[in-house]
Amino acid sequence: MKYKVCFNLFITFISCLISLYIVFLYDGYEGYEFIFILPLSFGVFTLLSIEMFCKCIPDNFGVTILYFLLFFRNVIFPLFYTLGRYKNEFGVSLSDIMNKAIWLSVYEMFFIFIALNICSSKQKKIIKKLKYIEEKQAYNIQKMRILVLMLLLIFVGTFIIVPQCSKFYMNILEITNVKFSNNEMSAVIDIYATSFISKFVLVLHNYLTKIIRFILPLHLIMEIHKKNKRNSGYIFCLVLSSVSIIIIDGTIARGIVYAIILMLLTCIIYKKEDRFFVISIIFIVVVITYFFIRAVILSRLEVGIWSYLSSYVGSYFSSIANTAANIRMELSLESRVTYFLYDFLESIPFGNTLFGLEKISYQKEFNIINNSYGQIPTTIGTAYTYFGFFLSPIYSFFFTKITYKAGLVAQKSKVTLKKGVYLLLSVYCSMAITMYYIKIVLVVILGTILPMIIMIKIIEKSKMRREQCSNGIK
Repeated sequence: MKYKVCFNLFITFISCLISLYIVFLYDGYEGYEFIFILPLSFGVFTLLSIEMFCKCIPDNFGVTILYFLLFFRNVIFPLFYTLGRYKNEFGVSLSDIMNKAIWLSVYEMFFIFIALNICSSKQKKIIKKLKYIEEKQAYNIQKMRILVLMLLLIFVGTFIIVPQCSKFYMNILEITNVKFSNNEMSAVIDIYATSFISKFVLVLHNYLTKIIRFILPLHLIMEIHKKNKRNSGYIFCLVLSSVSIIIIDGTIARGIVYAIILMLLTCIIYKKEDRFFVISIIFIVVVITYFFIRAVILSRLEVGIWSYLSSYVGSYFSSIANTAANIRMELSLESRVTYFLYDFLESIPFGNTLFGLEKISYQKEFNIINNSYGQIPTTIGTAYTYFGFFLSPIYSFFFTKITYKAGLVAQKSKVTLKKGVYLLLSVYCSMAITMYYIKIVLVVILGTILPMIIMIKIIEKSKMRREQCSNGIK
């Protein structure tokens, strides 16, 4: 507990120090005079949430990820942004609305910490409920094997029916491809979906890929651990966890997230959690090295390093500039209602095919209005567009609560499969607040995580029922 308090105070000190340094660096750029408020607010909220901090970090992995993503976005990135002279990926001026975006981000941060503290105060109740449920459930591993085999057979069948399914993939050796992270589903389907059947199979294959890339190695890790609890099994599971990075289906980030979660799960079940932090540092160094090679050597970087970090890193973490670009959008009530509804409709599996929504996208409108390419609206900015200032933190508030509760389930559950799936849910909900926006995460939750949760429900059975069956009682 003592070292956690010290770490909390250290983070508070660093945040306030960076805030002061940003004030010192400020050179009169109009519209950016309050950017120091972001790290200062984060430091103050961290100090006021010391009890929650000590309870959750690093034990609740979802909250830990959320906290450090918030730290990077609200403390580290504002420093990059200031040093890089506020360079961003948008082709329009944002200086006139930047201060409003800053205060909106502080408003969001306030409600995120409120949600974390509310969940922290109810943690014992959540744990008690989880234990009560798991005491009454058993898990049929044989049924799990059958489900995974069925998914694999259907997956292979999609390749046989439409061989062009292979076009969804690139491998890590294609690092020189400047469009490496843009090989998304829609572009492939537009080219190769020549009939309703081929389109259905391509879409089905895409959904199955996202599920199988996680659930298959997770299942294999469970099987290996069951038969081999020695170091050789541990090392093999770590290697298996990293396979997700080699084959890329649309985005690099998905493979990285899957690999990190599977590595963490491997460390947990082999009782080597302390080694995960060492593995994480090595992993982060490899990722940073990759992006350095890609940006500096392959893309022939010609701008200063701080300008690059301000622009490129800001686009990955949906920075304050992205929030300002959201505020800049002035949509009619009809457009706001349309995009709000379509975020949910398009997130439903086969939603585009069922409802014909391919040409309707808030993100496309966002990029057109702000003269940008491939930028992601922030969750707080999107909610501001839909609901106005006072209700704008609503998405972030609920995603924070899900992050906390899912992370707690992953932490306390005794079922490896449930640990893995709820870790995935908690990580994506934390990224919904800091890196993605509502529709992107809803697609993942409804199309990937929800089917996995349904699988868990299918293989669950009452312990009472199992005992009755073993005694010949029906």
